[in-house]
Amino acid sequence: MNQIIKKNIVESGVFVSNLNELQQMKAMSQKSKQLKILGKKH
Repeated sequence: MNQIIKKNIVESGVFVSNLNELQQMKAMSQKSKQLKILGKKH
């Protein structure tokens, strides 16, 4: 029983870190899009 709980905690921890990476990647892509738009204006 405890092993299953530990496994779930580890998997959810990996899932959360992956979500954080995805959010960071989205933020980076949005920033690069904004920079491209700003670059076109100049």
